[in-house]
Amino acid sequence: MYLRTSGLAVCAEISLSAIEKYISLGLFEPMANKEGDRYRAFDPRQIPHLHMLNLLKEAGLQGERLKKYAQNKTQQMTMDVFRRHSQMLRGEMARIQKKLDMIESHASLMKDGTCAAPGGVALRTLPARPILCCPIERSGPRRKDIDLLCRAHGQIRERGNPGCPLGFAYKEFLDLLEYPGQPAQLVSFDPRSSETRPAGEYLVGTAPNTSNDVKSLSRRMFVYAMQNELEFTGPAYAAYIFDTAAGPKECLLQISVQVNQTIQGN
Repeated sequence: MYLRTSGLAVCAEISLSAIEKYISLGLFEPMANKEGDRYRAFDPRQIPHLHMLNLLKEAGLQGERLKKYAQNKTQQMTMDVFRRHSQMLRGEMARIQKKLDMIESHASLMKDGTCAAPGGVALRTLPARPILCCPIERSGPRRKDIDLLCRAHGQIRERGNPGCPLGFAYKEFLDLLEYPGQPAQLVSFDPRSSETRPAGEYLVGTAPNTSNDVKSLSRRMFVYAMQNELEFTGPAYAAYIFDTAAGPKECLLQISVQVNQTIQGN
């Protein structure tokens, strides 16, 4: 079975212009001519050769440079070309994956933020979420808050993706209630982190990102927990959710803390 040039382009998923270019450079030839040399005919087994030429072109060998390479190539030369190109592609893939992680993490938090009305408090069953926690060390000489935050952010930059959404973690909810400006950890919602916020029942509150609203929200969450006989059982997480590019004024703060139903005696 033979293919015309158009059929070869379709089967190989390579443009006609690229095939014609390889033919003009003498890098690719028809296997036979049909119907009185009116049509060039190609064997389907030539398709891998076309793909090889395309790979070499993508690796940076263009036009006459590709022709010169083909005339003098050795197996080792081809392996070296592919090794260099493979390294370049892996670096490019890593950059793309990093951007994809940032997009998906922001989109996921934004979707989560739409599940609750601003200022609302509710019990929700939350799935496990990957997070990267970096301690905000307060030991040693007293340092300014900005210095503490920069040190924690430096840990995220070294261990994960600093472009993912950020938040804070408090050892327990009462720390957030009484000392909202002193979180224990800086949290990055990095989807590739091996650490997780565990799945379970959470008390979740959402409010605009102003200090007064944060204090008011944490108090309302505390009152809700007491009225519904809920016990705080883990760290409190404060996630910052941006729903537009308008800046901090469009930011929502979502507080989540795992809870259990307390057992009351008779």
